[in-house]
Amino acid sequence: MGKRTNLKSQEEINARYERCFECLDEVRRKFLEIEGVIGVGIGPKEKGGQLLEDQPVIVVYVTEKKDKKLLKSDELIPTDVMGVPTDVVVPGKRRLPYHYEHDFAWVDWAKVHARNPFRDVNLEPMVDYDVDHVAVVEIDDTFLVGSNVDWVKAVKRFLQSHPDVFDFITFYVDTASGLSGQGSWHSGVYNKTKGINYYAGDNLNVRSSYGSTTLQAILSIGWLGNAVLLQETGHMWGAYVRNRDTQTGSRLYDLLMGSTGQGIFHWGRFFDNDHSPMDYDGIDWEALGGSQFQSHGVADDYYHFYPLDLYLMGLIPPGEVGSFYVIQNPSANTGTITGTPKTITVQNVIWAEGARDPTYPNTQRVWKQAFVLLTKNAQGSSTLAQNVAQQRREFTWQLYKATRFLGKVDTTLTSYILLPDIREIAVALDNDRAVVGWKTNIRTRGQVNYATTPAAFRRDQAHTEPFSQVAESTFGTSHGLLLTGLTPNTTYFFEIIAETEEGLLDRQGVDELYTRKTKDTCPPDINNVSVQRKTVWGSYKVIVSWKTDEPSDSRVYYGTSTPPAQQSYDPYPTTSHSIRLKGLSAGTYYLGVESRDAAGNVARDDNSGNYYQVIIPANAPTALTAVDSKHIMKRIQEINVSIKTGNIAKALEMTSRLVVDAATDELGEIVQKTPLPKDDLDAGYAALQILASRLEGRVEVVDRDPTFIDFVVEPEPLSLVTCIHLPTDLIARRSVYPVLPRIMAKVRPGLVLTPHPARGMGYYRLRKAGRGEVRAVAPRSGGDEEAAAGPGSEGRARME
Repeated sequence: MGKRTNLKSQEEINARYERCFECLDEVRRKFLEIEGVIGVGIGPKEKGGQLLEDQPVIVVYVTEKKDKKLLKSDELIPTDVMGVPTDVVVPGKRRLPYHYEHDFAWVDWAKVHARNPFRDVNLEPMVDYDVDHVAVVEIDDTFLVGSNVDWVKAVKRFLQSHPDVFDFITFYVDTASGLSGQGSWHSGVYNKTKGINYYAGDNLNVRSSYGSTTLQAILSIGWLGNAVLLQETGHMWGAYVRNRDTQTGSRLYDLLMGSTGQGIFHWGRFFDNDHSPMDYDGIDWEALGGSQFQSHGVADDYYHFYPLDLYLMGLIPPGEVGSFYVIQNPSANTGTITGTPKTITVQNVIWAEGARDPTYPNTQRVWKQAFVLLTKNAQGSSTLAQNVAQQRREFTWQLYKATRFLGKVDTTLTSYILLPDIREIAVALDNDRAVVGWKTNIRTRGQVNYATTPAAFRRDQAHTEPFSQVAESTFGTSHGLLLTGLTPNTTYFFEIIAETEEGLLDRQGVDELYTRKTKDTCPPDINNVSVQRKTVWGSYKVIVSWKTDEPSDSRVYYGTSTPPAQQSYDPYPTTSHSIRLKGLSAGTYYLGVESRDAAGNVARDDNSGNYYQVIIPANAPTALTAVDSKHIMKRIQEINVSIKTGNIAKALEMTSRLVVDAATDELGEIVQKTPLPKDDLDAGYAALQILASRLEGRVEVVDRDPTFIDFVVEPEPLSLVTCIHLPTDLIARRSVYPVLPRIMAKVRPGLVLTPHPARGMGYYRLRKAGRGEVRAVAPRSGGDEEAAAGPGSEGRARME
């Protein structure tokens, strides 16, 4: 614990900290020129194993402390610099491990790497492997400087076998393999955001030292848990901000923890920030009225970011932060205490730090985060790797929940992946049952949580309201879950959560439904049955559609004999039914349809026992007018050969290029031969509409103004390739690069098409290119020498 030595006033302590910050950059440049110095920061002075909280100093971090007699005059650290005292510290050698974060946050890891005589040795992966999107990286003593990991070298080793697309790289250390624990901390690599962060400033960029063009920070995590992951990730934006009582008043540290231990890096104990992970005490204060307050502990899965956190992260505008309070003159640290609440607003923070820039909504809201396990024994680390993988999946949900579903993290190791998106929520009702349905842009497995009060779904408090849950056991894109045991004539509230096989998530809610007063005993009325045969990519598909007078599910019976033995089922409740039958061999098929409502009433139409019929010929042409069908079929055969030989990665790349090439030719013909609107933006969107219809898809506007058009694509073009021997969702989820932006860049260079900045994949924004704006495009097969962007370069919703 820290202590005060001479009872300085808080105003004096604050003024000393301000002086430290004022001279930090200049002092850092000067001291980092000294051979043994590896970092310069700010903190309380350490003396006798204690931190003196009333003595802020410039902390100089060195690899080892040496006797002054062994040092040259230009290697000596003065006891005072620019009027501020100094303290010399070896990071990782504190008496209490929780000081590691404070120390390691200031270390210049690029200089540590430069001092490693083995910095360029063993960078090529030898026995590394991935476990459920966790990279297991085997290192040896050449990756160590003393007992500390050379983090720059570790990043470079990881990037030897993984794409450079990550905002954060999160490291775990396998101490059982012989490595020393490295503690839990965050070290900034890149920050250009103003108004949030005195620790890193707003002009940090050491990416080149790490061999990266995208990295924003590295994290070391010392134990498995959600709170530590949320905090270390959250240190990208907070908690560092000061406040002023007036626009020109002194900067204050009311919101921040005192200088002891983890001081000025975290919210203070008496800042009532609900369950923010950015404090260091796990305390939530409840105002009892008057001057009384009660502390409550926070369980690991109940942490969430406070509105001030969300503002600093760029997830909400300042106007949505509201006011908050700090308990001054508290009578105790825990339990029922008395104190005086001081009200503070985001304006007080802006007066001290300036407004956040970039401002909401021009901010990043989807981040890509890698999980890496460092070990000296890769083969012996599989169990720990699986535990880290489970933590990765939990964290994907925890960060999404903790940001109040405003921010997402992609924790996969692939360069580009589709994020799930819940759409078209529908409900079918009975008196004691209901079917909740929804669609997703890719295959997901979902669940519905439901209760009679919306308070059950509040994640910003330790809610005690229970909710019921029903979940799917399989993955799909069309969903319907049956809720049973409901009370008639009652309002229920529900949320839907969808998860991909990789653990990526989407959530929609809270919505409501109202059960019927009486039982439904009438089956649906089936009408307007239609059977159509279509082709796109050189293979036939059959689309069976019909209508019902109430929301119900969809089932098609089909086969080459009667009664047809095969069936295809869609649980989604709707009155407009459509099921696609793919992969049919040549022959005559007999079909019947069936629908069941929420009450379980079933209707069937088999065309009065004669069944509906469709003939599938032996050979299928392509429906794309600008494409040579023989050339497409040749490339499809080559792709299927790669699949048969087990080269799935090559098959996915070839599939992506096939779709880009074919769709580019098709869009080019549309632009050349079809009358389009005169406005370039409207013309680009109209051309995409025509292309989507030829691919048996659709695009639909969700928002627009004179400068952009936001639209949704249903389905993604890659998911329509049915004649390649891979699951269509696998093709769509793991394609090499986004298809539509590449196509548009080739055909309409005056337009820019990117994933929607707020919604992510499946939603796009089309806008006119700015002056001098350059877009990289993927090379066509056959040796086209166009500039190629790196994989995933357009795969994240980022607006910096």
